[in-house]
Parts: sequence; structure tokens; C-alpha cells
Amino acid sequence: ELPALPAVPGMTSPAECRYLYWLASSQLGGAGELVEVGSWLGRSSLHLAAGLSHAGAGAKLHCFDGFTWAPSDPGKSDLPLKPGDDFQQYFEANVSPFKELVTATRTRIADITWSGEAVEVLFLDAPKKLPEITRCLEVFGPCLIPGKSIIAIQDYQYFPAYALAACMYALRGRLELTHVVLEGSTVAFRVTGPLDLAREKPADWNILGWSPEKIEESWAAILAALPAPARDRLEPAKALHLYDVGAKPQAQAADLVFLEGRHRQG
Repeated sequence: ELPALPAVPGMTSPAECRYLYWLASSQLGGAGELVEVGSWLGRSSLHLAAGLSHAGAGAKLHCFDGFTWAPSDPGKSDLPLKPGDDFQQYFEANVSPFKELVTATRTRIADITWSGEAVEVLFLDAPKKLPEITRCLEVFGPCLIPGKSIIAIQDYQYFPAYALAACMYALRGRLELTHVVLEGSTVAFRVTGPLDLAREKPADWNILGWSPEKIEESWAAILAALPAPARDRLEPAKALHLYDVGAKPQAQAADLVFLEGRHRQG
């Protein structure tokens, strides 16, 4: 059960809000900090901070965001802002019930830096493409604790952001699928091995260099690991990945298979 919290605009679903509160309140063992990349107005941050407060473990929530109003943002909130405006003050007001637990840093993903402290939970919302997930893992990966740390990815089940699932698959020897939020798009992994991508990336890290055969094989494994609702949501990613590497006939075939499956389901 969630405590009474202020209403904050955002794309995080109610189920994801409950998950984030549970994650912060029960899954940190005091071994490191909690980091969020992509906070927007603080809907997810508020639930993470509330969970930390409930746990009383002494960890802090470190939020990284550009805090710059985007052209698409006015349709998501009625704040008196125009594209390009700094909205960090609104974020800080929204998380103010837990201000002693929250540190906000205004930065682009490409410019993120970290102190080197251990990170026990890494929640990624802003990354959608290969350069963004690469940068986050280069910065925070070496601070994740094998056997303890969790990487939770908010848009994992969002098929246009297929790079997230493909990259996690490339790291499959160092990660273990742990949580899937069905009424949302979040998937989380337990870190099982060292993640120092700045030193050594997997040989197949360049997902746009994968062959069509590699894509078919990889997405079969990615999708098979998920429960049916999440699998159905993510399945179009394979066709999009194939299209982006230039394998248009295979992409069309994959799309047709997906549509026929949906038709059979009614």
C-alpha cells in the first residue's frame, strides 16, 4: 500500500509507482545509493523517495534530468512553461516532502558524471537509444554491485525503444531478469557480474551491426523470457530492429507474423 502522496503529472503508471515504492522501501540493503536518470516533474522520484523514507536505510536518491521543457511537454501538463524553459523548481517542489533524501542534478545524458559511490538501484527512464543506455552504463556500471544491485528500466517494454532490450540481452551473462511490471513498461535485472563498459563492451554491443539471423535469434530469446502481456507489447521491436539494419523483407515478414498472431487472439 502506498502512503498518501501528492499528485504529480507523469507517464509512470500506477502499477509502476507501486513497484518503485516497493523497490526503494524493501530491496535496498544499505550497500549503496539509488540513482534515477530521467525524472521529469518527479512522479517516479516521489515514489522512490517515499520508499526510501519508509525504509529509513540512510540511502539517498540522486536524480539526473535535463529539466528543460520540451516541445511535447505542454500536452502533458498545464504548467506555465514554454519549450526551452528550466522546470527544475517544479520538480523540487513536487518532491519537497522528502527533500532531505533527494539530490537533483541538471544535465544531459551525454554529460552525466558520478562520484564513484556504490549504486544499489539504478532506475533508467530517460535512455531510449543505444548512445544513451551506453553512456549511463559507462558512468554507473562500475559502481553496481554484482549479486546486489538492480537495474530497472522504465521503457523496456516500449518497442520503439528496442535498444534497451537488445543491450540488456548483449549483457545477459552479467544480468538476471528479476521483475516485470505488467501494467506498465518497466523491467528490472539483478546485476550478476561486473559492468565496466567504459573498459570493455560485449563484442555484439553495436546492435545496428547485428545480422538478420542474429536479430531473429536474439529477439526469440528476449521475448521468450517475458510473461505473455509483456511479450505481446514488445514483440513489434524485432521488426523495427530488422528494418533499422536494412533487412526490410525480414522486417515485413516479422510484422506480418505479429499481426497474424494478434488477429488469432481476437
